[in-house]
Amino acid sequence: MPIAALKLIGPVNQNETAVLNENSGISSSNLVRFLYDPNGLSLVQKLGGWQAFVAYAMPSVVRALWAWEDLNLNAWLAVGCQTVTGTTSAFLGAITAGNLSGITPTALTDNITPAASSTAGSATIEITDATTTGITQYNSVYIATQISIGGVILYGLYQCDPDGFIAGDAYTVFSIDQLGNLLPATATSTSPVLPVFTTTSGEITRIHLYGRRDVPRAGAYHGWWHHLLRQLYRPIDHRQRRSWNPGIHE
Repeated sequence: MPIAALKLIGPVNQNETAVLNENSGISSSNLVRFLYDPNGLSLVQKLGGWQAFVAYAMPSVVRALWAWEDLNLNAWLAVGCQTVTGTTSAFLGAITAGNLSGITPTALTDNITPAASSTAGSATIEITDATTTGITQYNSVYIATQISIGGVILYGLYQCDPDGFIAGDAYTVFSIDQLGNLLPATATSTSPVLPVFTTTSGEITRIHLYGRRDVPRAGAYHGWWHHLLRQLYRPIDHRQRRSWNPGIHE
């Protein structure tokens, strides 16, 4: 039986009938793929099927994959899964040599009396927390309630121990402004202050943010708290296309 060379020209052409597409063209396909050919032809390859990358299932539906190779030539695959059933968090893992390691960030929440200290001219603020210990530079802290200390205000997410400070029941953070620049304390202090509001039943307390106080009949006013609010609330009025400072009404 004679043997003749057959060169298939791809990709799949369904615009022409099988009669018109007779010049070694492909009219239909199933489970094939095309590889690059510098000669301009289409190298057709059948799919060889699938093989499990690991011998176990992920804890929930996989939403993202990221592969890389470290400096020791070890192949890694990061796996990001959606929220695991029965929990309130998603799952993040790393696979190498068939072994899965969970690397999902953990979180601890405590509610303590603020204990912090500042040094005039330094952006480093030391925070003491005897409840959650062993904090290192690989941790971060989210301060959910504003803390005024040494003329600066701490609020939001901060890296812990950015200066390499290590202590059993304390850690440091850098005070920063809205642009992320270091914001040195203006005074040395060991007395952090929290927001304080005093209300009277049946009366309305309002704080306007127009650079002035407006607290009719009731309310305790702190200059640093008013300054904080003016910094936090600066939206844009898209109707007038100009910056404005709204009032906060209760």
